[in-house]
Amino acid sequence: MDFDQKTNFQWGPNSSFTIELWVRTSAAAGGNQVLIGRDSKDSPAHWWLGINPDGYATFIIRDRTGNMVGLGGDNEGTIKRKINDGRWHHIVVVRDGTTSTKEKHTTNKLYVDGYAIYSLGHPFGGDYLSESPINIGYLNLHNGYHYNGDMDELMVYNRNLTEGEVRARYNNG
Repeated sequence: MDFDQKTNFQWGPNSSFTIELWVRTSAAAGGNQVLIGRDSKDSPAHWWLGINPDGYATFIIRDRTGNMVGLGGDNEGTIKRKINDGRWHHIVVVRDGTTSTKEKHTTNKLYVDGYAIYSLGHPFGGDYLSESPINIGYLNLHNGYHYNGDMDELMVYNRNLTEGEVRARYNNG
């Protein structure tokens, strides 16, 4: 699948988007494993969707002003659902810019197997514009944060999927 990084991943401060994929791994991570992400070399913008060292889905996003938030992992408030058990798992991250208020809060949700495991409203003032490439299966940093497993049906939407849409896509496999 070809992604046009000049249009598909150039998100503004209040942009909505969804990244969806299926993964299967039984690897004990030992470190973060990136499924898809970008580490900008031309700005502080940085984001990735992956698996943390404990085997939990994680999404990290930092705008060009350096404002950052992390979803999932084993954070307090997260429904604990490890995904490195050798079975296929549906992972979706949704950023809903339409929920923005005058404080510029956006709703960010991380889903695993049709269920929102983590949701957070967070203010972002900057955008995520960059000329740096999108990486699939690793992140272009010193150790690479390489993913060790299978990945299928990677989809990127320039809108937020609703919870009902996420659940239906999971149930339909």
